Parts: sequence; C-alpha cells; structure tokens
Amino acid sequence: MISDEAGNFYGVATTGGAYGQGVVFALLSSPNGKLKFKTLYAFKGQPDAGFPYGGLLFDASGNLYVGKSNIHLPLLYNVSPTTSIPDMGFNGNNNISFPWSYFGANPWFQANTTINFNDNLSWVKHNHTFKFGVFYQRSRKDQIAWGNSNGQFSFSNCPTSADPASCPNDSGMAYASALLGDFSTFSQSSTRPIGFFRYNQLELYAQDTWKTTSRLTLDYGIRFVWIPPQYDAKNQVALFNPSLYSSANAVRIYTCSSRDSNGNCISVLISFRIGLR
Repeated sequence: MISDEAGNFYGVATTGGAYGQGVVFALLSSPNGKLKFKTLYAFKGQPDAGFPYGGLLFDASGNLYVGKSNIHLPLLYNVSPTTSIPDMGFNGNNNISFPWSYFGANPWFQANTTINFNDNLSWVKHNHTFKFGVFYQRSRKDQIAWGNSNGQFSFSNCPTSADPASCPNDSGMAYASALLGDFSTFSQSSTRPIGFFRYNQLELYAQDTWKTTSRLTLDYGIRFVWIPPQYDAKNQVALFNPSLYSSANAVRIYTCSSRDSNGNCISVLISFRIGLR
C-alpha cells in the first residue's frame, strides 16, 4: 500500500470486487479523520486482467507507459500508448551483474480452476471384500503469455570496446553502448495471447481381498489411469504445422549405402524374439 501527500492510501486486493477478480482501491481521508473506501478499478478477468499480486507505485510522469513517458524507440510492431516502456538488459565486462528491467508481463492475468471428484465403494460378500473407486480431475488454467510485446533491448560492452570484433571484457561499457543506441539484440512479441489450457485425468480401480482359507488371503486388483496431454481450448498452441511440412526437406537419421536399379534404398531388417517357457 502507498500513500500521497494528502493522506490518502492506495492498494490492491487480490480477490473481491464486482467481478471477483481483484480491485485497485483507495482509502480517502476526510475532515472527520475517518478513511473512506473507494474502488478505483475492478478487474474483469480475461481478457482484461485479474488476481493482481503486484503493488502500486508513483513516478514522475504518473506511470511507466510509453505514451506518458514520451518514449518512442523503434520497434518491430507498433504498440498502443498504454503499453509498458521497452525493457533493457546489460551484460559484459567480465559478467558484471548489471540491473535490468522487465515490464513485459504487465498487465498480468492468470486464473486457475481445478475440479476434483472421487468416490469409493466397499462391498463384503461371503469371504470376499470388494473395493471399487473412481477419481476424476478437470483443470482449467487461463494465463496470458509472457512475451515482451513492449520490446526488449540488450546492450553489451562490445560496441564501445577497444576491438568490437573480438570484444575484450576489459574495455568498453554496456551503459556507454546504450547511450550510443548500439544494441546487441532486440526482440519483440507481436502479441500476448491468453492461453486457455485444459486437461483431464481419470482413474478407476477394482480390487478384492479373498480369504480363501483361515490361513491364506489373496489381495489382487487392477487400476486404470488415463492422463491425456494438456491442450489449449482455442487451439492456439502449435508445435507442428502440417501445411508447412515437405517430405523432400525432411531430416534423415540414416544414410543409404545401397540402392536398387530404380534408385530406391535397400534396407535389411533383422529381428529376433526371446521367449521363456
């Protein structure tokens, strides 16, 4: 929680508000000395934001937006005036630990919902004790991507060193390179989509305790577990695009040592099986 010169206090609540996603609030001073609560902003959840964990801050221009701070560095993708200022990182000079910034995660949004159901049944019949059970879990996780849509510059000592090509660590300075605008790398995400990650898990079991005689009891059973991979409900995650695949450019993990008259590779397959009786 922070305060201003007028005696007002400002803070965030992780939950609550009109939408249950957290709020930014103020405790305003009054002539009678009592503080009056006021909601400044109620988070709406996706695609807005929700469950804020960060604190509030004041700065000279009121915030760290590119519009307010009048920062217009060249970017790959245009950003709105309410986007956070670009991040900057520094390195070099025998791995000096330079301070760095990371505003790419703002505003942050994440919501997790886990639904569990389980039940067990026991049944005693004669000299058998049967047990059956089921467990089901459904997980929903909505989370915005970490991508730096605001842009991220990295500066090293190399451009200002005695020999930029070999980049000796005993000369130059990353800050000096930044003042010249000579960055080593730059990256920027075109967007920060919200992932709607889902997964299901189902487990079943059945077992029996069979007292065959007064001196012999058998315990046996079986358990089934089904855990498919996590997926995105809006199909935004792609690890393989079939339309871009070309068999002619496919990576080969073997070399052909012999070919037939048609140019086809000749392979020899050797298989064996070991069995015990």
